[in-house]
Amino acid sequence: MRRATHCRSPFDVHALDYLLKPVDAERLTIALDRLRARLRSSRPAEQALGRVVEEMRQLSRQRRIPVRHGHRILFVDVADIDYVQAEGNYVRVRARGASYLIRETLNGFEARMRPHGFLRIHRSTLVQSDRIAELEPLFHGEYVVKLKDGTKLTSGRSYRDQMRAALRLERELPVTD
Repeated sequence: MRRATHCRSPFDVHALDYLLKPVDAERLTIALDRLRARLRSSRPAEQALGRVVEEMRQLSRQRRIPVRHGHRILFVDVADIDYVQAEGNYVRVRARGASYLIRETLNGFEARMRPHGFLRIHRSTLVQSDRIAELEPLFHGEYVVKLKDGTKLTSGRSYRDQMRAALRLERELPVTD
């Protein structure tokens, strides 16, 4: 004998939406938009984990960057880069006292180098955070950023909070002489 089935609504089985025949194109578009939105937001932990795994893969592959030097191509170790500055659609890479021009935007370079400890201190400057020796506060939230090799760079005030967080600076450090 067949058991009577309970008539359940689509939402009782966790449906996002439902369509009735004949299917209206506009109604189908709405249902698909809801599905896309759910897929984008339903697995944030899995998506974040996927991004971390991909960054780690990139990090393991990206130990050196190729740079053109005359008619040759040199490979610069990422660990040797002190800082990078934007020059239009190029970046000027400063590494161990040498300078190399690479055809890449600063945003693109930053995305590749962030896992290596690079920190944006100005709209046109990235610094290897391990190279920072000291900070000298200026007015309006700017700093003179002095690197271990003596190079002095000026930070932008819109990057102050990001810099302070990355360098683990407390609100106010005690003054000592």
